[in-house]
Amino acid sequence: MSAIKKNRLGENLLLKFENFNFSKQLITELESSKQEISIKILHGSAKAIITALINKNISLPLFILTDSIQSAEDWFHDLSLMLETENISTLTHKHRSQNIADHESEISSIIDAISKISTFRDSICISTPDIFEVKIPNPDSILNSKIKISVNETIDFNDFTADLMLNGFQREVYVSEAGEISIRGGIVDIFPIGWDNPLRIEFWGDEIDSIREFDPVSQRSIREHKSVEFISKLVNNEDASDLTTLYSFLPNDLLFVIDSPNLIEMDSTSLLGIDKFRKLIINPIGSADIQIKSSPQPLLDSSILKLNHEIRNLASRDIHLFIGSDSQIHRDRLKDLLENAISNYDESENDNVTIDFEKLKNNISWTSESLSSGFILAEERIAFFSENQVFGRRRIKDSKKKKSAESITLKELKQLQIGDYVVHEDKGIGRFDGFQTIEISGSKQDCVRMIFSEGDILYVTLNYIHKVQKFSASEGVVPKLSKLGSTEWLRKKEKTKRKLKDIAKDLIELYAARKKSKGYAYPIDDIWQKEFEASFMYEDTLDQAKTTEDVKKDMESEVPMDRLVCGDVGFGKTEIAVRAAFKAAQAGKQSAVLVPTTVLAQQHFMTFKDRISRYPVTVDVISRFRTKKEQDEVLNKLKNGKLDILIGTHRLLSKDIEFKDLGLLIIDEEHRFGVGAKEKLRQIKASIDTLTLTATPIPRTLNFSLMGARDLSLIETPPRNRLPVETEIIDWIDDDIVEIIDK
Repeated sequence: MSAIKKNRLGENLLLKFENFNFSKQLITELESSKQEISIKILHGSAKAIITALINKNISLPLFILTDSIQSAEDWFHDLSLMLETENISTLTHKHRSQNIADHESEISSIIDAISKISTFRDSICISTPDIFEVKIPNPDSILNSKIKISVNETIDFNDFTADLMLNGFQREVYVSEAGEISIRGGIVDIFPIGWDNPLRIEFWGDEIDSIREFDPVSQRSIREHKSVEFISKLVNNEDASDLTTLYSFLPNDLLFVIDSPNLIEMDSTSLLGIDKFRKLIINPIGSADIQIKSSPQPLLDSSILKLNHEIRNLASRDIHLFIGSDSQIHRDRLKDLLENAISNYDESENDNVTIDFEKLKNNISWTSESLSSGFILAEERIAFFSENQVFGRRRIKDSKKKKSAESITLKELKQLQIGDYVVHEDKGIGRFDGFQTIEISGSKQDCVRMIFSEGDILYVTLNYIHKVQKFSASEGVVPKLSKLGSTEWLRKKEKTKRKLKDIAKDLIELYAARKKSKGYAYPIDDIWQKEFEASFMYEDTLDQAKTTEDVKKDMESEVPMDRLVCGDVGFGKTEIAVRAAFKAAQAGKQSAVLVPTTVLAQQHFMTFKDRISRYPVTVDVISRFRTKKEQDEVLNKLKNGKLDILIGTHRLLSKDIEFKDLGLLIIDEEHRFGVGAKEKLRQIKASIDTLTLTATPIPRTLNFSLMGARDLSLIETPPRNRLPVETEIIDWIDDDIVEIIDK
């Protein structure tokens, strides 16, 4: 099977499409003065390939109008794969307010797209119809605010910086977001609207010595520029007096590409403005100027066998197939699976296709990049299949910017207060002592000043800021400062790594044992269980009912349950736990409910007791609210099997806790417990069923669920008539309290 080099998929497909008759006909139609052209039927990413072909052969700015944000993202992904240009923009509006000046987060993308589509002939803008309802400042206030500067150009330094600040740029110590400016001596850092990175402009007097684009996190240069052009004015609410729509910025010769025929049928005043522009309508209702016979990628239901049959069918018709994956690992994995299926194909399954084995393998071109969706063009003898569609996955959303998840950002750095604790990756824990400019090898550099044990001082230049992060621990914890030059910090890191490895090893062994072990299969619901659930005073939501069935199905299986139930506060998670514990009690099994606080333990005890009071099921609570005598009585009943459900805090993890026949463990808000604490109780019996309830799952737990090690149930539907929780912090003192204080 042939393989396409990475980043060559778009080039290969464009070269093939250029030679098709319908492509040549389309280019000829567009070169004419015809106002409206239609083409059908295009499926999947074939629409993006055709559009990329137009961009490559005709010098026209394009505006792609599609029906959803997801579709716009797919268009952006496919066109970025096809074309070597940075002039592709996606515009989406997600707020109710139609004044873009009310939403600073969207100003950058709007102005970036406006700037590109009004400047570059190869620009492409992708959006949904609602973008034309957004009110933005008129063209004069934006496009006339452009400024162009070049290396060796002489401009007045003071006027240049003063104009930027008067036009809305906020002066900061260091720039980290669009709309900020920093001035240090003859160096001006500015983060223009529409740019992915800020610019560093170095002056020698009034002459521009250099212009560099740099990473705002690491402060390292990305590239040098001979000249740059950017918008020197920020859009804000004060500009809202003279507003217009996006139509005012579009060049007259722009071509609208209408992705869906229902868009032009919409009774929307926002789309009336497109009538004065040329249009290419894809898949119109009725006849079309250009006819193509294509079909979508077939549904394969994650079946390699079905994929093999489709490939054999395509190869028998001399249709060459491209298969795209999002990474080399995915590509190689699918390739191995398919090659194995081809080599082990059972001829007795006669699919009326006879084809040489080598020809079948050579009929496929593999690539480690993928378009968003597949298609088949039978007459042109070409097809494309997306691995994501083969397995029914959603494509991972494109991300332009990648930031370190661990290192501190400049925005966070600016929020630090003198004396805050910070951690240096190599040196240990110190105190933040502000910024300082020092001279190193004859050049001045800005540094973060850190104070360590015994007054030792460390200066960290911005080139190494990624090694610094803010110290985080439980509230009120005061860390011990590290000593520079000591090996103590290295020893601590090694010790922590060993502990993490030990915990990971224990977890892996535990989950492997749970999967291999044979648990207790609970009997199906009896009349009491059905009656108990029917006695719930509220109506079950659809999610709550489904989760209940999932939990009971897990309990009735011989494989030990390990299910995570995730839902907001008040969505009915506790009721699911009560039903599971009741089911366990009907089978003679005990349940343990582990909660993080004594208050929550008492609350759960009242809830469980109220729900189960009509039935011969015993429930009790153990916490610091109980006396020593009461606790001893509870433990005695637990050991002798006279207690069915025990609710408690960390006390449940004590060595004196002994169950007669523990069958179910319920953990509430597990993010409040440490890893070791949560797994300690499970290790009592690896085959017990475990039910975890949470409103905010920790990353490790969620990752286990998403990777399949734990089952996941989501309760996303609120109970009927439930009001949202509102929290307010107010400054209030009762008059009676004031009177008491005065006395």
